[in-house]
Amino acid sequence: MKVRHVLIIITSLLIVALIGIAFMAGRMAGMNYGVEHAEEIREERELEAKENSDVEVDSNIVYVKASPVENVQRPITANGFGQVNSSSMINITAEVQGEINAHVLLKKGTSFKKGQLLFTIKNDDVKMALKARKSAYLMLLTNILPDLKLDYADNFDAWLSFFNKIDVEKKLPPLPETKTFKEKNFIVSKSVLTEYYSIQSDEERLKKYTITAPFTGSILNTFTDDGAIINPGSPVVAVLREGNMEIEVPIANDDIDRVEIGAEVLLSDENGGGATGKVVRKGAYVNANTQTVPVFIEILDAEIPIYNGMYLDANIACEGVENIVELPRKALFNKNEVYTVVDGKLKIRSLNIKMFLEETVLVKDLPNGTTVVMEPLINAKEGLEVEVLKKAKP
Repeated sequence: MKVRHVLIIITSLLIVALIGIAFMAGRMAGMNYGVEHAEEIREERELEAKENSDVEVDSNIVYVKASPVENVQRPITANGFGQVNSSSMINITAEVQGEINAHVLLKKGTSFKKGQLLFTIKNDDVKMALKARKSAYLMLLTNILPDLKLDYADNFDAWLSFFNKIDVEKKLPPLPETKTFKEKNFIVSKSVLTEYYSIQSDEERLKKYTITAPFTGSILNTFTDDGAIINPGSPVVAVLREGNMEIEVPIANDDIDRVEIGAEVLLSDENGGGATGKVVRKGAYVNANTQTVPVFIEILDAEIPIYNGMYLDANIACEGVENIVELPRKALFNKNEVYTVVDGKLKIRSLNIKMFLEETVLVKDLPNGTTVVMEPLINAKEGLEVEVLKKAKP
């Protein structure tokens, strides 16, 4: 057993020694290759760095990806984003007092058609009072009919027909016209006109107990429930019209003069869905906080569902064209600045940015031929000497 253990130990030591000898031999070979080919290795690494790095320093030279820009003509547009709202959104308010009897579900999202009965307010006592007034009016006419037949026989048939048409369950028929000044004075003195128009006023008031939908739409909010007692002036539901959607878009004060009423508008959501519209109104005031003017756009045709409250980007077509340069967004720093190369040195230039796109920006007032650094630089500063890589593209 002891001999076996000794053999195992000796074998292990020999294996470790062989591994060490192989490692040292490889290291010496690598060092010799590095010494013999040092210049070649350095040149290869410099070339690789120039091709793959945004900024590479070789002694005193900084290599950057830059390219001269060229303006292209684009149609003038005014751009912004805003929130969609219904052009018709109202609160339906009770004008009388009573208990609500709902005929549709008084909950958010309930849809209805124009003219559909939304709810009624209990009016039994009002109906009874109106019938009583009509009965009293019939009694009034009964008392004056003999005098009309005697003194104004030529118009008696008209008054008799009016009397016979009165039904306490229906609206009053049209009042007969008087033929003489004397007849008119008689009718007025007997309070026939006063009571007639007073009853008509009550008939109109009775209509306020029945509420129908003013348009096709849906309930946006509710302020009470079925069976509740409502007071005059209290809101019951807020409703919005189906369709007829518009969007309020703030436009920069510098661009507002280019926006015309009736201008075509392209609308889009965050997923790229589109819609079209037109400018229907624009404000005559400037928001003091944002220095923008509100423009109101009617949505005409949509490829996507449009809902109240959603946000859309708006691109408003204006007359004329303008010169625009498109630059990568990654070239910007400090929100609106880029590095340019002038006489082999970096120079900071502020941009007049027209619009931000997903990966690029549209810039105005940048002269043709301006050499712009197209990617971000690290530890760069104005005045640094640079060399432009030929492979750079905008």
